[in-house]
Amino acid sequence: TTTLKVFTLLLSLCVLIGCAPDAHAGSGGVYSGTWGELTWTFDNGLLTISGEGAMDDFENADDDSGWRSCKLGVNSIVIEPGVTSIGRAAFSSCIQLRSVTIPEGVTSIGNSAFYYCTKLESVVLPEGVTSIGEYAFGYNTELKSISIPSSVTTIGGRAFSGCTGLTSLTLSNSV
Repeated sequence: TTTLKVFTLLLSLCVLIGCAPDAHAGSGGVYSGTWGELTWTFDNGLLTISGEGAMDDFENADDDSGWRSCKLGVNSIVIEPGVTSIGRAAFSSCIQLRSVTIPEGVTSIGNSAFYYCTKLESVVLPEGVTSIGEYAFGYNTELKSISIPSSVTTIGGRAFSGCTGLTSLTLSNSV
């Protein structure tokens, strides 16, 4: 049983020093890293994504790679100019997320990118976005309004499914 005691001790240490998933959520520290070609910083609820190019996809909503280890503590996201797409499941299940800034230059929003961000109330999509993926904003129950720019030509199935609070959706003739 010495092996069991050592294992229990190591597991306890991992939890204490933040090896567990979502360990950064609400902890007040500053965390940063890279995801593909992009850099991320998480500081006191604010997640900032910067760099040049497309955002890599995440496997699914349960993937805790990159900044997703902080997902339960994210209340605001700023995507800086230079980022050209938002990857699959990038911010899904960020249940404390209230605001997101998407810059001009982003052309696509991947499948389930903001899926189940239940406190997100409004989204401003910049001109230049051409596609919105399946379930991109699905089950954002507090989402009240969204304006789809004229540059959007494709909206995936169920992109706004389960958005029970949605009272205003503005579309252009191009969709």
